[in-house]
Amino acid sequence: NAMLFWKSMPVSDFGMLGSKMLAGLTLLPGLVFLAYIATSIVLYGIIAMSVIALPMLEVPGLVQTILASVEMWVVALVLLVLALLWYAPFFAWVGALSTVVGRWSIPLAFLIPGLLVMGENLFVRGIAGMIGGFLVPDGTPRGGYILEFLRNRSHFGVEDGQIEAAFVRQAPIDGWAMINEQLMTMDWVQLAGGLVFSVVVVWIASEYRRRVVVA
Repeated sequence: NAMLFWKSMPVSDFGMLGSKMLAGLTLLPGLVFLAYIATSIVLYGIIAMSVIALPMLEVPGLVQTILASVEMWVVALVLLVLALLWYAPFFAWVGALSTVVGRWSIPLAFLIPGLLVMGENLFVRGIAGMIGGFLVPDGTPRGGYILEFLRNRSHFGVEDGQIEAAFVRQAPIDGWAMINEQLMTMDWVQLAGGLVFSVVVVWIASEYRRRVVVA
């Protein structure tokens, strides 16, 4: 509140909570990204200086290094932005709970979905038990539909080992191909639905704060 002078500005509760969420999604990741760029520059400088002690060491030229670094920075930035958009519903969920329950928001962010998963499993197995034995109906995901959705939704679109394999293989890294592959494999419907969920959750939290907390 003190940082943006909310108390002295004509800003709605929705604007305040939305701005705080946007700040969390941009400022800290942006600082991490800048630290990544600075680290790569310092690392190249250390390697270039080590040629003095190790003349046999081959170091890429400055122009080649700049082009390759910019390509990798763009890849990292695109993946970072997509990941933040993909995980925005989780941030909004915790942020909304913090408006209602304060410091208990993080434990409840896991507890509430866990109770929903348990309730679904008890209901499904209870119905199956009444029909005939405690057998889960055919086609039901292991752990239930809610757990299956959360498991899939918590996994970002990059395949396991895809980026690591691109860096360790002998062929040159094609960053633009990696970006294109990521954009083609993204579930844009899920991403858009998650953003809508985030806006709705933040709005509900702002209404709760306006009607209950502030009042």
